[in-house]
Amino acid sequence: MRTRSAQGRDMMRDQADAIGVAIGKTATYGGAGSMIVFGLTLYELGVIVGMVTGVIGLVVQWHFNRRRDRREALEHAARMERLLDEWEPEQR
Repeated sequence: MRTRSAQGRDMMRDQADAIGVAIGKTATYGGAGSMIVFGLTLYELGVIVGMVTGVIGLVVQWHFNRRRDRREALEHAARMERLLDEWEPEQR
């Protein structure tokens, strides 16, 4: 015959095992569900990161080229103004 304390320990151990099994099942089903919903593997995640990096690079390149074009346009206008002053100062 087992004592009440031994029976209590066995019951607590069984409950702990049942909780562990429930948590494991929930995690497994959650992971499987998220893979079905999102459908991403590590390879696909790498492709997405690569595409985002490419788009960010394109936007940064566009921004700095636009700034350079503006700067060069101002420089060109100033150079043309200076050349016109040198060649035809009396007409201005």
